[in-house]
Formats: sequence, structure tokens, C-alpha cells
Amino acid sequence: MYSCHVVAGKNFGDEGKGQLTAELTRRLLQAGRCPLVIRHNGGAQAGHTVEDKKNRFIFHQLGSGTWHGADTYFSESFLPDFLKIGDEINAYAKERKCSPDSVRVYVNGSCRAVTVYDVLLNSLTEEIRGEQRHGSCGMGIYETVKRNRLPEYALTAGMLAGMNVREIEAFLRRIRDGYIRKVTGQMGKETGESRWYALMLDENIPGNCAEIMYENIHRYIRMAAGIPKGHDALVFEGAQGLLLDEDCSAYYPHLTPSHTGLVNPLRMLEKINQESETELQIHYVTRTYVTRHGQGKLPCECDKAEINPQMTDRTNIPNPWQETMRYAKHESLKAFAEPVQKDLQLLHMDQCMPEVFIHITHLDETDGKILFTDGAYTPEELQQQLPEYHIVPERWTE
Repeated sequence: MYSCHVVAGKNFGDEGKGQLTAELTRRLLQAGRCPLVIRHNGGAQAGHTVEDKKNRFIFHQLGSGTWHGADTYFSESFLPDFLKIGDEINAYAKERKCSPDSVRVYVNGSCRAVTVYDVLLNSLTEEIRGEQRHGSCGMGIYETVKRNRLPEYALTAGMLAGMNVREIEAFLRRIRDGYIRKVTGQMGKETGESRWYALMLDENIPGNCAEIMYENIHRYIRMAAGIPKGHDALVFEGAQGLLLDEDCSAYYPHLTPSHTGLVNPLRMLEKINQESETELQIHYVTRTYVTRHGQGKLPCECDKAEINPQMTDRTNIPNPWQETMRYAKHESLKAFAEPVQKDLQLLHMDQCMPEVFIHITHLDETDGKILFTDGAYTPEELQQQLPEYHIVPERWTE
């Protein structure tokens, strides 16, 4: 029987999914399980911080359970960047003083692969938008999704694994000379003045990137059509949060082009349940307040000083893409629970309701209370208001 855990952000992300994933992985290992962390949405734009008293690391593509030695699996809905994965693995190995070869990453061959041209196009698009930019992370996620809708430019992990260096280079040139030139030609004359556009035309990029991608895929990646054998616990580590889901129309157009909650895990579990029994727990994560890094609507937005003027965030630092972190208090109890209730509607009506947890983080920044516009609750008081969920106060901050 698989022990399955879904970790999802309740709001706009940055709630503490990485630390919770690492903690769940640790508990599973202590219970004698062999956990696998499944990355199922987004790509390298994630920034999941895990730390203890000695070490700290921000995971982008690797599952945060890597912290305790768990393997990572990129499911078919993940968008891997094979140009970056080697750097992340080596940076982690250096931080933890272990061999890079001890970090095991399994990849579904159907994953749509991010290329350097998707990243450059993302950067160019945001630059041209100016004050109207969406607040993208500049990692080429939406650009990858759009490009892969066109069969002649679609590139999957399985395709890359079957290519040699020269074939990868030729495909990158095809993307550049066909797709990229067409898209940038529709943008207007501003493109010619951008450094991102100049990089797109650099003749050294296809060959250099092809060599790195080939090396990373053949050194660090293990191809797997499904869950690798030997694992009996699954931790689905989501990226972003429920309010950024591609179907969350209330916050359109500033959304992520993926499903951030139960959609992807339930699809995978439906296939797994045909062969093995599973037990499921669902874990939503929220800070005691709300943050949003990037453009878009943020109800009850307030100044950081109204939350805690002294608090700092070492992960979500100001940057040209998302600018400065924004803050808000929770709107109301009804609004607090709505994203969770909507996500849980995806469960089949005839199945037994799994245990549902709402983990509260950053309690140290708000004197142990969850902040609402009309007051504040302790975790115990919030539990009384929402008895259908397990309210779990977490004592770590990131």
C-alpha cells in the first residue's frame, strides 16, 4: 500500500511547502517507508527553502525531500529545465557535502522540456510589457507550454534522451529559426533593442546549451514511465498556490499555466489505484498572513509594517521580474477556507474523505496568531472555527 501525501500552497505560494515536504519525508523514513517526492507542476521557477540549524538550501527542480535523501520524480505534467538541473544538483551536493551522483532524479519521458529560448522569450516578453508586466519569474514556463502545442517544435524529455549532442543543437536551432523568429517578429520593433533578443541570435548558444543538456540528462537523469520500483510512499510537492491555479478565474490573467492543487496528483493516483491500494492525506500550507510575489489582485493588501516591520524573507528577495514581496491579512474565515473547499471538490463523491491538514507557518512573526482583517486567531481558536480540518501550527518559518 502506498502512503500518499499531497502538499499544496493555500494562497499565492511562498507559504512553506518545501520545509513541510522535507518534514513529511523525514517522518516517512522514520516509519520505515521509502518515499519518493513527485514534482508535478511548474518547473525551475519554484523556490522551496529547507533549512536546519546548520544548512539551508533553496530547491528549484529537485524535490525538497532530497534534504533527507529521498528520490525525485518529474511526472508528465512537470516542465524540467535540463540546462539548469546539473547546477542545482552540484550546488546541493556542495552544501550538504555529498556526492552529486547520490541525488537520484527520475523523469517521465512525456515531460515538456524547457529550452534556453523559452527562457529568453519569457524575459523579452516581460521587458516589452514594461509597467504592464505579469510578474513572471522569467523561467520560460508559459512559453514552453505554448511552444509545445505546435508539433513541429514540441520537445519532450524522452526525445532529448534519445538525441546526441548534434541532434539537440539542431533542434534548438529549429526552435530559434522557426518558432522564435516568428513570435518575435509579431512583437514589433522594440525587440531589436533588447539584450534578450541579441542573446537569441547568438550563434554560440545552441551548441553550448546542447552539450550541457546532453551531459546533464545522461549523468543525472533516469527515465521512468511511471513510479520507480522500490518506493512505497509518495509526496506530491506542488509549486505556487491554489489562487494561482490556471483555472482560478478570480485572479486571471496573473496565473500560472498549471494545476497547483489536487488535479495532477489525483490523475496519477487514479492510475496507481488500479494496481495498488493507497492511503491519502492532503496538506495545505499557509502563512499566518498572505503574501504575493508579483503582479495581480491581492485582497486586503497592507503595508508590511501592519504584519511585522522587523520580519525578513531571505528567499523572496526583490528582483526585476516580481519586484518586492507584497503583504495582506486573511480576508475572512469564509475566504480562508474557500480555496481548500473548492480543491477538495475534485475528490470523487463515493470515496472516503481523506484526512485534510492546514499547516500554519510563520507563527513566530505574528505572536502565534493568524491575522484576519477583523481580528486574529490562535491555532486553537481557528481549529474551533474549522473543525473539519486538522489545523497544525508549524514552528519553522521558511
